[in-house]
Amino acid sequence: MNRLFALLGCLLLVAGCATRELPAPKIYTLRPLPPAKTKVLQPKKQVVLKMASITSIRPFATTRMLYTEKGIDQNSFAFSRWSDAPTRLLQPILVETLSRSGLYRAVVPPGTALHSDLRLEGTLLDFSLHM
Repeated sequence: MNRLFALLGCLLLVAGCATRELPAPKIYTLRPLPPAKTKVLQPKKQVVLKMASITSIRPFATTRMLYTEKGIDQNSFAFSRWSDAPTRLLQPILVETLSRSGLYRAVVPPGTALHSDLRLEGTLLDFSLHM
């Protein structure tokens, strides 16, 4: 009889966990800062810079938001995601920031057929919260 009550108690506890609703994931994105209210810089050189697509190690090519504990343990947040992979979120920010710098006549994104004098390539090695 005690076993029957214990079994029923366990079933009620498990049933309570099964009906619990999980929260919807929060989606985060990155945007460039608004332009500062300063005069527009004239290009110092007549150089066109073309950005290459940013490459990364595998964890940063997904929408998972990661955190690192104890310097080596990398985990993802359960209910938080990026709106796109960090490599794709950072690309337009870099193009806009370099364009605003005034160092180049033009900064063009990857895939543009425009001829360029320089090409900037980058690899994303870490994009996580360190706890």
